Order: sequence, then C-alpha cells, then structure tokens
Amino acid sequence: MRPPLARALLVAAALTYLAAAFQIDTPEDQYAAVGPGVFPMIIGLGLVGCAGWVAATDRTTSPLDWRGVGGAAATYLAYLALLPMAGFLPATVPFVVLQARVLGSQRWRRDLVVAALLATTVHGLLTFVLGVQLPQGLLG
Repeated sequence: MRPPLARALLVAAALTYLAAAFQIDTPEDQYAAVGPGVFPMIIGLGLVGCAGWVAATDRTTSPLDWRGVGGAAATYLAYLALLPMAGFLPATVPFVVLQARVLGSQRWRRDLVVAALLATTVHGLLTFVLGVQLPQGLLG
C-alpha cells in the first residue's frame, strides 16, 4: 500500500509540472502551429494521468530487487562512459543486450539481433531523418 502522503506528493508534483508547462510562452515573431510548450504540456498531462492512476489504485508492491537496479545502473553508466569513445552503434548494441540480460532475458542470440536492429533503426532515424549528429567514436 502506498502512503497517502506519497500519493498526494506525486499528484502535486505532476500538477506543478503541468502548470509550469502552461507558462511557456511562444515568441511573438514565431509562426508555428506547434510551439515550444506543446511537448511539455503533453508530458505534463501524461504525468497527471499516471499520478492519478497511482493515487487511485491500492496495490501492494513486492520488495525491490536491488541487484537488478544496481546492474541496470552500472550498465547505463558504462554506456555513458563508452558512448563518446566507441560511438553510437558500437556502444548501443552491447548496452541493449546487457540491459536485456539484467532484466532476466536468457536468449542472448535474439537479444543481439534485436539490439542490432534497434540501434541501427534509431541511428538511421536520428541521423538521416532528423539530422541529429550522434557520437561516432574514435574511429570516426
């Protein structure tokens, strides 16, 4: 059971974020159908919805698996350290495989294929569609 104070704080934080998102002004000389405040508003509405759902449900939670949390955090920190040196693709594929392993996957071949497809797809979308420069690593 979640304590009532935690529920109230979660809802208050979500509402505060949403209120701040509505305060974002669009510059007067900017003509755009989607201004700079649209995505923060969408995120704020999602946070309010999730906070309301958490506050309304009364579920018992199982104890936290600290080994899994520690493994996921260590993998993420290693990914952040490796990303500038190795580049996006060589760092992302092992990151996804290791995260799947930390989450309990036992099928490493499938994880490797999924990680390669995911990393390549994200790289292609970010680089060629959105024009985002991703780290290329020391080999460039």
